[in-house]
Amino acid sequence: MEKMPEKDELVIATIRKIFPYGAFCSLDEYNDREAFVHISEVASRWVKNIHEFLKENQKVVARVYHFLPEKNQIDLSIRRVSESERKLKLETVKRDKRSQSLLVVLAKRLKKDPAKFSAEMTGLMKKEFGGPMEAFEQIAADPEAVKKLGVSKEENEAFIEISGQNVKKPKVEVSRTLDISCSESDGIEVIRDALESFEKLGTGDTTVGMSYLGAPHYKVKITAEDYKSAEKMLQAIVKLGSEELKKRHCAVSVVEEAK
Repeated sequence: MEKMPEKDELVIATIRKIFPYGAFCSLDEYNDREAFVHISEVASRWVKNIHEFLKENQKVVARVYHFLPEKNQIDLSIRRVSESERKLKLETVKRDKRSQSLLVVLAKRLKKDPAKFSAEMTGLMKKEFGGPMEAFEQIAADPEAVKKLGVSKEENEAFIEISGQNVKKPKVEVSRTLDISCSESDGIEVIRDALESFEKLGTGDTTVGMSYLGAPHYKVKITAEDYKSAEKMLQAIVKLGSEELKKRHCAVSVVEEAK
């Protein structure tokens, strides 16, 4: 039975034919099955000329908002997709394509049928790691993780090699809100200098970014290879801030975890 999209699912659609009342599309992930976007579902504001929003062969992220399997009718909405949902969907598709390409490379390395091998391993990697790309990333970060797949020694070695050569170690991000107060007359300049010194602490794979939230709160965002390194950097920031700001009758402290 041919796979069908589900109601409320986000899909990638290619615009095929445009009419004054809407556009017919093909669903990239469902063997180019036909779907339709009514003009009222193109944008959140009134659309006078649909051609100002859509062009033939354009790819869009849309939501399946009306689906009648018995009539083979799929209605899509573009306006019901938020910007964050659109970006997440595109990133997910990009990661899926990347992981499938790596599985094909693995299959050729192991002299196996690419389609069959990819299908089998995709299911296994979803079960053990949550997804194929997640598996490659975890194996790249920790080669021992490959054992979770329960495959042969030859396959283990191939997975480790391909992951190490083609996948960057995943990054983690830690954000905190800092309370920085200063009673000096030149407090603004003192705090600005402190923020610059915090950012300069970042080295190599660990970066530090500072942003203003509204006095006395400032957000620090730390990107690192693992949470241990990120938390260590946060401690270094607080220590440096406490030592340097104290000299100027100022103080810094972690007040809450940013949401």
